[in-house]
Amino acid sequence: MKTHLSWIAALALAILPGTAFSAFSISPSVTTSGTGTLTINSIAVDDVTKSDVFEGTGALNVDMPVDVPALTGVVDAGTPFSSYMFNVSQSGDTTQMSYTLTITFDNPIIGIQTSSGFLSQGYTYLLDNSSTYVTAGSFDAIAPEGNYNGDDSITIQGDTITVVAKGRLTNGTDPFRVLTAVPEMTTILSWAGLAGIGCVLYRRSRK
Repeated sequence: MKTHLSWIAALALAILPGTAFSAFSISPSVTTSGTGTLTINSIAVDDVTKSDVFEGTGALNVDMPVDVPALTGVVDAGTPFSSYMFNVSQSGDTTQMSYTLTITFDNPIIGIQTSSGFLSQGYTYLLDNSSTYVTAGSFDAIAPEGNYNGDDSITIQGDTITVVAKGRLTNGTDPFRVLTAVPEMTTILSWAGLAGIGCVLYRRSRK
């Protein structure tokens, strides 16, 4: 039984961190004007996957400034987080496009960067894998393109972000970066332990 439990726990550890750090879902976009295709990082919004937007998981030696929520102001140095970069644009038409985009992550959102200044600063930090900015983890930063429209709105509700753009996306780009929390290793280990116990209990019940 020990052999089976060890194998199950190892499998759970191998699976859980990947799902805990990564996944998100994008709701169908709602276009209220324009007939082009809404894209994220030059990929049709319905086809976007983690690899298209994920920049990495880790922590920084410095505070990471954020625009939303404004009251927070920064993600504190040393805080583990995952980073996702979204360059939202339009292809196939030159008519102004309005859209509503809702993205739900596996973990709570701790900050969003929208202004060109903070996006550029964050890009510089995430590019640096020396001891200057990055204290842990590995990032492959995606360059922000264009400038976020001030008339657009972004709201956070737990693990969900909703972006409402009001018709100014014409041959331009709305760039924003989303930073999400990362579960502590003790939490991941407890999930793995529960998964192992559940499998063992199921095995016993089958006997």
